[in-house]
Amino acid sequence: MNWKDRLEEEGKEIPLIQYKKEICAQAARLRRFTGRKKIDSLIQCAWKMRPITLKKHSAEGKFSQYSEILRKSRIKFDFTEEFLYWIDEECVLCNLDTVIGNTSPDYSLIIHHSLKQLEEKMCVSDDAASRSNRLLLGYVRNYLDRICRELRNTRTESDAKRKKFLTWFQRMEEYPSEDLEEALQRILFWNQLFWQTGHRLIGLGRMDKLLNDFTASESSFETIKSFLRILHKNYIFKSNDLPGDTGQIIVLGGLETDGSYFCNVFTTFFLQAVAQLHLPDPKIILRTSLDMPEKLLEQAASSIASGNGSPLLSDDDVVIPNLLRFGYDKADAFNYVVSACWEPLAWGCALEQNNMGCIQFGRCMSDMTADEKFVLCRSYEEVCALYFSYLKKELESLKNFWNGLIWEPDPLFTFFTEGCLRKGREIHAGGAKYNNYGVLSVGLSSAVDSLLHIKEMVFEKEILTLQQTARILRENYEGKEELREELSETRGFGKDRECVIDLVNQIMNCVEESMKNYCNPFGGKVKFGLSSPAYITSGSVSGATFDGRKKGEPYATHISGQCGEAPTEIVRFASKINWMSYGGNGNVVDLILNQSFVSEDRNRFIDFLKGCLKQRFFQMQFNILSYLQLLDARDHPEKYPGLIVRVWGFSAYFAEIPREYQNQLIER
Repeated sequence: MNWKDRLEEEGKEIPLIQYKKEICAQAARLRRFTGRKKIDSLIQCAWKMRPITLKKHSAEGKFSQYSEILRKSRIKFDFTEEFLYWIDEECVLCNLDTVIGNTSPDYSLIIHHSLKQLEEKMCVSDDAASRSNRLLLGYVRNYLDRICRELRNTRTESDAKRKKFLTWFQRMEEYPSEDLEEALQRILFWNQLFWQTGHRLIGLGRMDKLLNDFTASESSFETIKSFLRILHKNYIFKSNDLPGDTGQIIVLGGLETDGSYFCNVFTTFFLQAVAQLHLPDPKIILRTSLDMPEKLLEQAASSIASGNGSPLLSDDDVVIPNLLRFGYDKADAFNYVVSACWEPLAWGCALEQNNMGCIQFGRCMSDMTADEKFVLCRSYEEVCALYFSYLKKELESLKNFWNGLIWEPDPLFTFFTEGCLRKGREIHAGGAKYNNYGVLSVGLSSAVDSLLHIKEMVFEKEILTLQQTARILRENYEGKEELREELSETRGFGKDRECVIDLVNQIMNCVEESMKNYCNPFGGKVKFGLSSPAYITSGSVSGATFDGRKKGEPYATHISGQCGEAPTEIVRFASKINWMSYGGNGNVVDLILNQSFVSEDRNRFIDFLKGCLKQRFFQMQFNILSYLQLLDARDHPEKYPGLIVRVWGFSAYFAEIPREYQNQLIER
């Protein structure tokens, strides 16, 4: 029974269902971040929460929620800061269905227009999108009036600052942003609205591009630092699965449609500010190219060397052609941003939800070897065919999941999304210009290496039979430790070997063939990527694989080496993967470099980055770590309160991440 039918049948019980759902989500977050037991978490969440439930499952019902939360959420002013920013973490908007998030609104809309101009531009008819925009602007005006009243009535020693803030909020009605500071305050105001109304993983977009029309002064660098410090507030509240997983991505630089490379003084300011502040969040993604200024690459190297995990590098020379092949217009492909981690998407014109499930390459392998059909295969080709049949079943189950998704009405993203006005439809009803989904993947290296080991040991050297292989995996390598070590030490994934790359591309082609025949209910397509946050959680529930991985052990991280491969070889390997048309949902080369290499020979590190650009990777991220330091930090976290590590697509304090993630970094 869908939610509409349940509303008609159960009526008053629906708010309780929402409340329970939100309490469970909040309690799970509290347990992850504080270690509280389940019952304590539930009691604490229920005691503190002030839920705003959905009375009617419609745009009107959602606006009723917006009205209530903007009236009831507490406003808190901190006049010691350069900007005003607050989130009432206890006033929670409860939802019934899937909430749009994991993306970056295009804040240029509110920087360069007043509310009055936006009303004239975006409320031009009586269709659903215009009505939604008209209502939203009305509620935002009421909220601004409330803020201005409280500012007028507040007494503070920083009266000049109070008056400046009051002027900024008053000007939103009649005027576009006048300078850099006012523009940043508007971004913070609307960003806070997204978080307060239940959205998660909200990015910032191309900040240097957003601010390009404003003049930088001598004080602008300090202004940028203040802006970043403000965004770091509510760090735990904003975190999703682990501390630091906030989705607050700032994208910098990038190729233009005329072939030139865009960057400005703000590009440099953000890179330098993130390195100086040494905070795990917000995070930077730098769009790179062979045509980028050498000085900017040097600044990126300095930021990476600071050990804060930023920036992740996204290679426009590879990413943009992939987006064009997938079907994006030229302007949108060149103007891409990313989701909460790294997944490219069209900016400001799309219902781009890029974490809609995970392709379980590794689990398909463990399930296949447990199938009685496995031992009946007479050749390596038959084993591969059986594996591909399992992979296709996995993809079909994901399609069924996508077909059943129901999106929550979303006035904020309708307002910020190009296409909704033209179509006259809200974003949750397919109003966006693009309505594509994205899926991640995990365990590819285990699948590839398992198949290659089966080929060598069973069909070429005839050391084992398929029956023996199946029994070894079923018994989780019991009594076969030497074999397990041999398999672990002779993995091929990440090596620049033709047989490895050919098999990876065969698997990529299998997924591509399945994806290209699918459209979601809005007519959108699905792209996939070879990166995932699920390498530990998926591994914990997956059987043993024939690459030496035991049952329950983690899968490998993204595109990374398994047996001490040189970083240059891993990059060469990644450069030979065929990303095709549908394989562009984030493909991250994940490298761990020793601190001494980066800090003692910076020029060598810069030369390495230049070589990577020539090889043409898709995306790349770094951990700059010391093995001995990590060991000490695990045992004595109080000695390293500021030690930052890159986890999957975000950075976090090492002391705050779960022990299994700490161990995984140490083992790598």
